[in-house]
Amino acid sequence: RHRRRLRILYRRSAESQASTRVVDPYGIVAKSGRWYLVADDQGDSRLLALERLSAFEQLDAPAVLQPGETLHTRWAVLKKRTEEQDRVSVTIPTPLHYAVDG
Repeated sequence: RHRRRLRILYRRSAESQASTRVVDPYGIVAKSGRWYLVADDQGDSRLLALERLSAFEQLDAPAVLQPGETLHTRWAVLKKRTEEQDRVSVTIPTPLHYAVDG
């Protein structure tokens, strides 16, 4: 809301320990019953699950957001990316037919 950088303590889903990162926040969104922080982390846009954020500190530095980008535009890109990750391609082999003598 204040367009300031945040220092956060965040645990990624694949990690057991939280790490400190400095992010540039666009805002907060809800998806499938979960809340996420939409932020740039080292220049890459990320969805950070609030349930895995254990601490935060607002810094004096202004957030460095991508030119022309807003919460709405970043959310649209991230939402599409996460929904495409759920697609799974399955190949089922043709059933084999065995002759049984007998």
